[in-house]
Amino acid sequence: MKKGDYVIVSENAMYNGQDMKWTEKRTKTKVLKTGTKLIHCSDAKLTSFVEKETCFFTSDRGNGHVYVVTLTKDIIASMYGSEEARIEINTNNVTIQYAGWRGKSKKTKYAYKDYTDKKYLQGVI
Repeated sequence: MKKGDYVIVSENAMYNGQDMKWTEKRTKTKVLKTGTKLIHCSDAKLTSFVEKETCFFTSDRGNGHVYVVTLTKDIIASMYGSEEARIEINTNNVTIQYAGWRGKSKKTKYAYKDYTDKKYLQGVI
């Protein structure tokens, strides 16, 4: 998979299970409009997403393998703070593109190397 490639969403996608607990408290619900872009980050390179409630950022943040999700329909999101949205994704409400890898530099634990393609991250809220 290379930058810009589309990633499928399928009820039959391989899913090893959620690898971290969701312990935050929901702060509100919000309607996200068609065309809204969200960011999903994963330690593993994903070749597909399963249809399920999934966590996204509403701003360009996070590290690991970065995916840009574009809403193809208005959707109600559960918000956790100001930048974390959880939505039910399916083949009818999102498209997902791989944007690249962004991770910590070996030189310093505070520096990040950004291998994402800014073309696919433009317009992210």
